[in-house]
Amino acid sequence: MIPRPSLHCRRASICAALALAAVGLACEDKDEGTKPNECAVTSTPSALGDDAQAFWFDFFPITGGGCAPGTLCGYLPNGPSLNGTEQDKAGLASVSYAGMTAADGTAADSASIVTGKLKAGAGARDLPLAGLVMRGTLESQTGRRPVRVRINDAATDTSMPNHVTTYDVSIDTAVLPSNPRCAAPAPSYRPLCVVPDGNGGTRPGRAVLVDAVWNYAGGVPGGGQRQESTTEFTIACVDTSAIAKCMQMGYLPWSPRPDRPEVSLAAHHQACVRAVRADFCSNGFPLTDAGTLIRIYDTLKINPKRELSKGEATWDATGAVCISQTRLQAVTPTRGTERPLSVKDYIDSTCPGKFTSTGREPWGGLCSTPMQPLDVDVIFTEFPPPGDPPASARP
Repeated sequence: MIPRPSLHCRRASICAALALAAVGLACEDKDEGTKPNECAVTSTPSALGDDAQAFWFDFFPITGGGCAPGTLCGYLPNGPSLNGTEQDKAGLASVSYAGMTAADGTAADSASIVTGKLKAGAGARDLPLAGLVMRGTLESQTGRRPVRVRINDAATDTSMPNHVTTYDVSIDTAVLPSNPRCAAPAPSYRPLCVVPDGNGGTRPGRAVLVDAVWNYAGGVPGGGQRQESTTEFTIACVDTSAIAKCMQMGYLPWSPRPDRPEVSLAAHHQACVRAVRADFCSNGFPLTDAGTLIRIYDTLKINPKRELSKGEATWDATGAVCISQTRLQAVTPTRGTERPLSVKDYIDSTCPGKFTSTGREPWGGLCSTPMQPLDVDVIFTEFPPPGDPPASARP
């Protein structure tokens, strides 16, 4: 209790001084805590930049799984989504290795991802993954804010190459204060990944983990680029993202090349990600519509070439390096466009001179399988010729 100033105080200034001193004594061992405005919900500026477009779409599925490496794949649907976590025009950009907490409240003091498997520990003990809560970053065009992400289970997926581990992941819809010292509201989780259920609705999907992050900007230098990180990692939804789709096709970024075991398939995986999204100008701007059919093949025969297809382009980790033709002449409107966008016009105006014309339409760079050196990390895309059977009828 704060003592009241004595009635013997003759001067107001002395009384005030005594009262303030009493308050100081009563509070000298108490933490200052947080100020009211410190717990306001705020967003930090988006890393996308003012000139970039945020390609967080409202569920654009790239449905249809991969195929066994070394086999002749059928045409597979492609789409613009990088990691497939988009809902309500925002997506999970990354997840931090720091700040993980087990279901029993134990805080992890270490975390790592090796060959797609997450390991979180406290001292010498491995923490169970079921119920593990992590701190992620939700990104939209308007900014970035923290968000809770929870792993519900982890399981070996026999449908994935090398039986990669996949995860059931939930994301919290509650808005967290930006200051981690502030009390967080009760969580309200929903599935992070959703896939079509075959009846016009959706059902929870599964995800893969990759020990790298991507730049989700579109239309600017660096957009769509993979970046190595020791502090953050990526969660990508199976069947609905380019990152996971390319893993399903056999390009596991941590796996060794079959011809050169000292080199990983990370560059092939990134080339595939660029190709699936039709990122011709290497700036993160996708020039495709979800569900458009393409086939990917390579000189390593992870995905062998099939004859009688129309060659589209050659790709490396930076984007297209040669274009014969494009899978689509125009793409449906995206943010900032009011009518279908001409693919050729976009390429010619955005990255002029990148592709040299030799008189053939539209650019003339004839991209055949030709004998590309096996030490070049490139892949090729092709699409069905007119009248070709649909994907469901192909092997």
